[in-house]
Amino acid sequence: MPLDPIGWTVHRLGAVDSTMTPARASARNGGSDRTVFLAREQIGGHGRHGRPWYSPPGNLYFTAVLCPDLPPRRAGECSLLMSVVLAEALGALIPGADLRLKWPNDVLLFGGKVAGLLPEAVIDGGALKALLLGIGVNVAHKPDLPDRATSRLADHVTKELDLDDVLGCILRTLDRWCGIWLTAGGFVRVRDAWLALGPVVGSPVSIKLGENRIDGSFRGLGEDGALLIRETDGTDRRILAGEVLG
Repeated sequence: MPLDPIGWTVHRLGAVDSTMTPARASARNGGSDRTVFLAREQIGGHGRHGRPWYSPPGNLYFTAVLCPDLPPRRAGECSLLMSVVLAEALGALIPGADLRLKWPNDVLLFGGKVAGLLPEAVIDGGALKALLLGIGVNVAHKPDLPDRATSRLADHVTKELDLDDVLGCILRTLDRWCGIWLTAGGFVRVRDAWLALGPVVGSPVSIKLGENRIDGSFRGLGEDGALLIRETDGTDRRILAGEVLG
């Protein structure tokens, strides 16, 4: 359980079902802020909507625990925050890379998903106790998915990337952006940074909401990070939870 030089406590694990499991237990038992649970592989991980996600050795899998002094209603902001962090950090590792963001928290490298986030808030007595940021980055491997393109860092660098270097870059970037986010009006800067890497306003977008599909055009993000779309019939709509298709 070494203390990282930049001030994070890093718990290094072997093969686990998911890094969210020990992170959740730690947070509920008074675990400290700025803690990371890092796994060699995950054998029971999952993505959005509970989809199984096998995570072989060679990629980066970790859950970061943050304990910000924020009301629970702001917990959802961490999705946009971490998307910006991942895109900026990976851009530093691969200068000139085409990195874009897909709402709410997918990072695309040259059009293929290279990283994603599964956030979870721990609420106790009506107060936000911790934010758990489950993160996966395709470094050496990428999954073959039937419905979307994927990518990996290894295809865009000239030498093998050390996982600790990738993690360190992400955590340093997270520290910097947390400093911005937690200041007055800081989420506006986070949202603006996300929009700079997100889709072009007016571009077509399709959203899956349960069994329903909504087609329209991207209109931006709300003050709370909600997806704003204009449906094909001209109706404006705010989406707080859903899956962007394609």
